[in-house]
Amino acid sequence: MALPNRGGRTRYTLIVLVLSAVTLLTLDFRGFGPLESAQTGLRNILAPAQEGASALFEPLTNVWKGAFDYDDVVAENARLAEELAQIKGNTTAEAIARAELEELAKQLDLEFLGDNERVVARVVGGAVGNFNSYTVDIDKGSADGMAEGMPVVTGAGLVGQLVRVDRDRSTLQLVSDPDFNVAVKLSTSRDVGIGHGNGSDDRTLIIDSGIEAESVVSVGDTVSTAGGASRFPAGLPIGLVTDVQAGEAALGQRVIVNLGANLDRLDFVTVVLYDPEAPDTDDATDPPAAEIPPATVTEEAGS
Repeated sequence: MALPNRGGRTRYTLIVLVLSAVTLLTLDFRGFGPLESAQTGLRNILAPAQEGASALFEPLTNVWKGAFDYDDVVAENARLAEELAQIKGNTTAEAIARAELEELAKQLDLEFLGDNERVVARVVGGAVGNFNSYTVDIDKGSADGMAEGMPVVTGAGLVGQLVRVDRDRSTLQLVSDPDFNVAVKLSTSRDVGIGHGNGSDDRTLIIDSGIEAESVVSVGDTVSTAGGASRFPAGLPIGLVTDVQAGEAALGQRVIVNLGANLDRLDFVTVVLYDPEAPDTDDATDPPAAEIPPATVTEEAGS
């Protein structure tokens, strides 16, 4: 019995499959309706399975992308962080510049200085080579018309005097220095006394000479420079009285003054180009001391 010709049957099957494929393609291209319906039905049947597979493999896909895109993500985060830092830096710089401009404007418009010439300077730190905590340096000097002994103020009042002047830099002795002395006048009693710094307490000035025992001195009275034979012009505000005490052996009174100027936060100061060799001796012409807000009296100052 002869074996069937399997090679012929295989070739026959291949030919039928090819012809069927060509026929299906032809029908597909021509828009054969039944075939389209069959394709649509097949897609509908397979769609849930495709969606399930996508959901199943999505975490794996994300892990794959994360593993190979990690460097790009880090670089992008670094770029965004740098941009944010730059924006914050620009905003901070603008705020600082605006604050400095406002402070400069205040220093240029000090009514209590009257017609006295003045120069605005920036505080640049402690005196070079000097460990004295009662001095600071400013960025102006003799080239700007300054000389030793000239008073220095802010809009809040007296802060000290120049004790060393170089061409482009000067040293300022603060009013808190125990060796700093100034002739002062009380607004209510009109008494004139001598005040000096209170050392480590840079908030107060002590008047322990010149105030008579019978003089009426009240908390809140304004204290200013006395002028006259003093090296400071009259009317520079100093602060407000916060305490009145009996002097030694009941002689006179000891007055504690809360300073108007904050010596811990000096950014810009104004140097008064005042010539102490031409003293102001006429009290009637003394310019009025600048009004100091009551808010500066915040607590009872100790001695």
